[in-house]
Amino acid sequence: MSFLGRIFKKNIITKPQGKSVCIFCSGDDKAPEEYKQTAFLLGQELARHGFILITGGGNNGLMNYVNNGHAEISDDVNRFGVIPNIMKHLNVHHPFIAKNNLIWAKDVHSRIKTFYKLCDDIVVLPGGFGTLHELMDCLVLSQFGVIKKFIYLINIDNFWDPLLNQFKQMVSKQLLQQKHLDHLHIVTSIAELISQLNSERQFNLAQGFGDGHWKQK
Repeated sequence: MSFLGRIFKKNIITKPQGKSVCIFCSGDDKAPEEYKQTAFLLGQELARHGFILITGGGNNGLMNYVNNGHAEISDDVNRFGVIPNIMKHLNVHHPFIAKNNLIWAKDVHSRIKTFYKLCDDIVVLPGGFGTLHELMDCLVLSQFGVIKKFIYLINIDNFWDPLLNQFKQMVSKQLLQQKHLDHLHIVTSIAELISQLNSERQFNLAQGFGDGHWKQK
């Protein structure tokens, strides 16, 4: 059993060694071919640059293509999947993720918390309600200082333009501060994303509360 596997058996969640990137994306196989190709290339480039991959662990949709691309270059010990327990009997986990690196979460809430504990950066590809939920959770927790992670949105084919326009509307109506919208980094290519992931920028975005506010009393 891997070191991380032993840690999880003790119900202690810790980061894998090395820089890790969490990918949120569609699990629907009907996604456009362009999106699938981008997801596959993303997986390849993350592996080529030495990033550990953390996904929802599934063998379907864009998630499948990201894992397949990563597997072309990197060993399965460098891929992790976080899956709700309710899906355990469905056999949907990706074959290129080592079984010791599959983390079974009791529900969707603990699942997303596990992602935060495992990853350094967050990348979002096109998706549906689930992906949108994950993105908004990231942004809210970043806004209030619960997490300190860079959040990247890959805007393939201008997929996210309607949502980005809604965010701008929130700012224009003074329902959202621009400094909080700045927590979301928009990229339009894999090369641009990799360049930013490899940069040595410090996290210095404005957040709602200091670190001490969220510590358990």
